[in-house]
Amino acid sequence: MNSISPQMKMISARISILVLLLSLTLGACNPVPSQAATPTETRLLPTETPTPTAAPTLTPTVTPVMVQVEATVWTEEPLVPILTLHKFKTDGDTPSDFNGMKLQLEDFRSALQGLYEAGFSLVSLDDWLAGKMVLPVGRRPLVLSMDDLFYTNQILLDENGNPEPDTGIGAIWELSQEHPDFGFHMALFIVLGDKYFPFDPQYGNEPRYKGRDWETELAQTIAWCIEHDAMVYNHTFKHGYLGGVPNPISIESFIGQLARNDDYLRQLLTRIGREDLIPQLGNIVALTGGIPPQSNDDWEELEAYQNPEGKPLQAVLGIYSAPADPSYWQYLTRPYDPDFDPYDIMRIVANLPNMQYLAENSADFPAAQSCTLYVEESQQDNDAFLSGQIQATIAAGNCPAGLYVLDGKLFDARTEEVFQIVVQTNP
Repeated sequence: MNSISPQMKMISARISILVLLLSLTLGACNPVPSQAATPTETRLLPTETPTPTAAPTLTPTVTPVMVQVEATVWTEEPLVPILTLHKFKTDGDTPSDFNGMKLQLEDFRSALQGLYEAGFSLVSLDDWLAGKMVLPVGRRPLVLSMDDLFYTNQILLDENGNPEPDTGIGAIWELSQEHPDFGFHMALFIVLGDKYFPFDPQYGNEPRYKGRDWETELAQTIAWCIEHDAMVYNHTFKHGYLGGVPNPISIESFIGQLARNDDYLRQLLTRIGREDLIPQLGNIVALTGGIPPQSNDDWEELEAYQNPEGKPLQAVLGIYSAPADPSYWQYLTRPYDPDFDPYDIMRIVANLPNMQYLAENSADFPAAQSCTLYVEESQQDNDAFLSGQIQATIAAGNCPAGLYVLDGKLFDARTEEVFQIVVQTNP
């Protein structure tokens, strides 16, 4: 057997080493892939709509809307003279009557101007009785009433529908237009059954009054009065007296005349299609001659009188005769006083001496003051809130203590506690 020479063994070993190195080199360039790993399964849950987390609700800070309101303030107890007018004379006629039944228009205008300059302004009788005691600052309240309407020299409307200046109401209207702070409010007590419009005896024969539709003119005049707060009240249909004359009428006849007057007034307004004014009509009576019912039973019958709409009797007015001394006069006082009697309201005859007396003694009649309040707009109808605002304003020294009239409401702020007064318009 042939033996391998040492040289050949050496060559063979070198070849083996080369082969081995070559294999390692090739393996490094082309590695054998390892067995793929089985991936771990990931389970996906169905998609769910997430519930949003509610954000906290922020309440915005609301700044209250403040409004400025003016209150009429009475730091003293108000007093109201009520003057009663009747008829008028044209300028240049005989002098004004002392009893006030007929005033020369020139005298009347001068007396009115004197009352205005003394600080008096007109107030509505109906509003005052309801506690709505409102006047401009520094002005003193005055009620003007007129009896026995409608006569030519009391009021006639001109072609523009305004009162003619040569009439009594025309003179008052003229002054109110020149001086708006004088105001225009009247209480007219009508006698529709024997004071035929427009025929005053001193004018009745004039041609300009012949052939006119006087009832329509009368109705239009009444409508103008109501629309301008010259309110129309009752003085009976035939000017019947309850006493003081040879043949006074009974209380039943007196009340019958009130009812007839009320009915005819409504017929006149209906005649011109002004039924819309009927709800504004009040129920106040002026006693003819100022003569009251003669017994308690008669008083009870009168006080039970209701107008055609069922409104109870609001007030009964008497009158002082012209010579009555001013020291005996009563004035319209506060309707909220416990002893206030709306069935015993006295009036003053408007003759020249009496009007002059009021002008010269105007300081005896308290004047209105004013207070500015700042009120939340949303609280304007909240009476408790208004009371608190009045109290706070007085405590801060911005307004005086007194009686406050605010948006038609009456508040007593004469002490530290402020409270609302509700006025009863009839007992």
